[in-house]
Order: sequence, then C-alpha cells, then structure tokens
Amino acid sequence: MLERKSEHLVFIVLGLFHVCSGDIGTAGQYAPPYLRKHQRPIPVNQSFETDTVFPFLFFFFFFNLGIDAATACYGNDVSKFPSNNLFASAGDGIWDNGAACGREYFVKCLSAQTPGTCKAGQIIKVKVVDRASRNGVVLVLSTIAFGVIADPSVAWVTV
Repeated sequence: MLERKSEHLVFIVLGLFHVCSGDIGTAGQYAPPYLRKHQRPIPVNQSFETDTVFPFLFFFFFFNLGIDAATACYGNDVSKFPSNNLFASAGDGIWDNGAACGREYFVKCLSAQTPGTCKAGQIIKVKVVDRASRNGVVLVLSTIAFGVIADPSVAWVTV
C-alpha cells in the first residue's frame, strides 16, 4: 500500500511541472531569398566630378557588389536551416533577446479572414532561424512552412 501512495505522489509532483506551453497569435509568411544581398551605400562626396564618379558607379552596378544580410541567429550559416525548409522568424513576443534561436515550435493554422484558408489537421514543427521584422506577429514562416498549414495566397493566419 505504501508503494501505491508513493507512486501517486510522484505523479502529482510531475503534474506540477510543464514541459511545454502554447500560445495563440498571428503568423505571416516570407519568401526567399532568406539570405539576401543588400547593396552597399555609395559614399559620394559632393566635390567629385561626374566623370570621376561615373566609372565607379558603372563598376558597382555592373558587378552588383553587395553584402549578405545575415540572419539574426546564425549569420550566413545556411547549414543551420532545416533541410525540410520548415523554419520561421520569431516575433517580439517570443524573440526573448535571441534565446528563441534554434527553438522549435509546433504550429497549426486555427483561423483566417477567408474561410477555408487553413488546411485541416496540418501541424508542422518549425525552427527559429531569424528575428521577424514585422510588428504584431508571433512567427513569420517560410513559404514552404506556411503552404503546409494554409493557403499561401493569404498574407497571414491565426496560429
């Protein structure tokens, strides 16, 4: 009988600890390239003559010099992106000063403005690889991830 009581006590204590939690919010989508090229600003001094600046400008635009825009989590390391392309950028609510990097979330489309947008029964696991630049969203999903849970023709859904 004592063994039975100790088993119950263990289950009661374990029940007090949460291993996961859920939240409802808005998810959007963003399209590739996920590592983008941003053009460098051209420092043009007002005292330059046009014939001096023109060759530089021609060279700059002809060869499309740019710098990679790194993700907030992993820089330019594309090996950190999941091979199934189910990844996301974290909104301010879950960003947690970068602690969200590498976290994985189960995501399900709950509703949208247009009826029939959510794909019934589809739940995906996404990995956070960046910080979302949009305000008011919990996650911004890759187009592949978004397309698995919802009609990709809509801009956002409730997850």
